[in-house]
Amino acid sequence: MPYVLLTYHAYGSWLPDRPQGFVHWHEGLQRQNKRLARVYRATMTADEVTFDLAVQRTMIAAVRDAAGFQRFRVHAIACEPTHLHAVASWRDGRPLDALSTGIKTSLTRRLNLEHGRGMWLSKGASKQPVRH
Repeated sequence: MPYVLLTYHAYGSWLPDRPQGFVHWHEGLQRQNKRLARVYRATMTADEVTFDLAVQRTMIAAVRDAAGFQRFRVHAIACEPTHLHAVASWRDGRPLDALSTGIKTSLTRRLNLEHGRGMWLSKGASKQPVRH
């Protein structure tokens, strides 16, 4: 049974000019890049998002509820102002990307329903296998 740590970032957070670097949706952790940050900001279609306490609670509930419908297990979950972490496992042969996309869709639907439509999450998600 695969176990994975999924991380979903708030839209516009963790841009490339962060001193600690940034997470590219497909290539993972990258070094600071101020020029790329200017490009990202110029092409943003909405304001930067921060998850307040109410939004964090909604996100945690959305992942827990989605687990029953999408047939996965949540082992741990935590939310901060700029991202949500969830450790999940599943028994069927579904690819990791399908699981991650399903969870992200559930998050977006619940956030739109409870907090108004918006650009809540950045593109993609970080997906790290959990070995121990």
